[in-house]
Amino acid sequence: MGRLKGPSHIKEPYFVLLSWLIILAIVIPLIALSVIRSWQNDFDSTAKQIDAMSEGFNHDITTHLEPLNLLPSSTKTCNSALIVEMQKSDFKAKNLTNFALVKNNKIICTTNMGTLSSPLALKKPNWITDNGVKVILDQDIPIFGGDRTGHTVQKGDFLAFLDYQRGESQTEFPWLKYRVYGLVNGKTTYSYGTGGFQLTDHTLHPSGRQWYESGHWLSKSCSNKTNSECKVIAIDIQQYFESERNITFIISMLVITILMLTTIYSTRLHAWLYSLSRQVRVGLTNEQLTLNYQPIFKMNDLSLVGCEVLCRWSNAKGEVLWPDQFFHAIEQNNQTRELTTLVVTKCIKELSSANLLGKYRVAINAFPDDIASGHLIRTLCQHLPVKSYSLFTIELTEQQISNLSELQEGVRQLRGLGFNVAIDDFGTGFSNLEGLRELSVDTLKIDKSFVWGAETPSLKQSLINHIVSIAKSMGLSIVAEGVETQQQLNFLRQLEIDFSQGYLHSKPLSINDYAGLVREYQQ
Repeated sequence: MGRLKGPSHIKEPYFVLLSWLIILAIVIPLIALSVIRSWQNDFDSTAKQIDAMSEGFNHDITTHLEPLNLLPSSTKTCNSALIVEMQKSDFKAKNLTNFALVKNNKIICTTNMGTLSSPLALKKPNWITDNGVKVILDQDIPIFGGDRTGHTVQKGDFLAFLDYQRGESQTEFPWLKYRVYGLVNGKTTYSYGTGGFQLTDHTLHPSGRQWYESGHWLSKSCSNKTNSECKVIAIDIQQYFESERNITFIISMLVITILMLTTIYSTRLHAWLYSLSRQVRVGLTNEQLTLNYQPIFKMNDLSLVGCEVLCRWSNAKGEVLWPDQFFHAIEQNNQTRELTTLVVTKCIKELSSANLLGKYRVAINAFPDDIASGHLIRTLCQHLPVKSYSLFTIELTEQQISNLSELQEGVRQLRGLGFNVAIDDFGTGFSNLEGLRELSVDTLKIDKSFVWGAETPSLKQSLINHIVSIAKSMGLSIVAEGVETQQQLNFLRQLEIDFSQGYLHSKPLSINDYAGLVREYQQ
């Protein structure tokens, strides 16, 4: 019958590793996406805090710094009345401190020190906002005598220091960092935020974008009103997982559990994918079938009389299996009809192409159920010319027979149409005399397990003598399978067995080689 090609075999360790890689390729992005979504809450919370501070600064400038310019000109000197007014503003302001009066671009008095003995010169503003507020990023703080600098905002004649920016600000979590910067004509005008955290080129990324950079996951947003102030909030990824040990532990356990389950189920999947049953199913479904033909010779003169169509199947590992090793899988899959149809149609096609159909005998193995159900006879009648019926022998494999009466009727119909019916591998299964009589077959094939070693006096020799006697008493022709030595052939000839088949004469051949052998015998 032929060779079925199974799926390419992947060894189990590599299959498990491949499964791990596939699962990790799916799970890790999902975990990363889940973690990033959780970070979004931190981004949003920090952004709200920064916005609240920004709004607080603007509020203090509008509510407490600007109104000082509305005081009467007579009070805009460093007297006690003005200092009291500035102190009131300083007290009420939440984000501004150390209010000061500016004259001729110099600080002349402050809420903390009163009138300065030496006015403190102001540096050139880093930028001026749309509202006319001058901003200096590193102005000397009068109270520290030039040892410390701070950020200032100036409106008109009055100035105040941004209290929170005397040092870099820290967030609640060490792994959560931020920078806030101003933009004027696409250039950074100021920048402040978490100490030690800087950005390479934050202007490249548009507002609303998240991205990875230098071990950080960053999120950027800019003011919807003026788009002149932006904030970048960052998660230090390594520091995050080092600090949040619970999250790291949960993720690690999740990944380990998934890999353990993947190992279990991939092992089961591997066993299923490369199970004999599935490989046979796939091989038949894809019609991956090649046929071999083993010649059969007349015993007395070794003339060629025909062939048996043999089935050899290679599994995924490349191992060649004999029919008795995989026929049970065919039956378990309920694929006997598929195999029968493939073998019948393909061998008829190949024999026709080689111009051998109808010239020599052809033996085909058949499952009892396919004979009993009528499937085999329908297939043969559909594809085989009537004139070739008498040259086809249906070899009944010794499988379990579920319905003997239907099998008997199937055999009767085959013989009625001119087909010969043989019991294959006699002696290994369905081998009782009553069975032979009830089925009324034409031929008996002695299994090779009896032939091997029968040339010497032994129990096998006695059994073959007994089998031959039974067959001759019933008028059956006899075929000896598995003949491999001249001694075996000589012994079988003495018993007047009709036909011989085995490696002594020829191994199973491809259709082309079999056609070549036929030509040799015709010469």
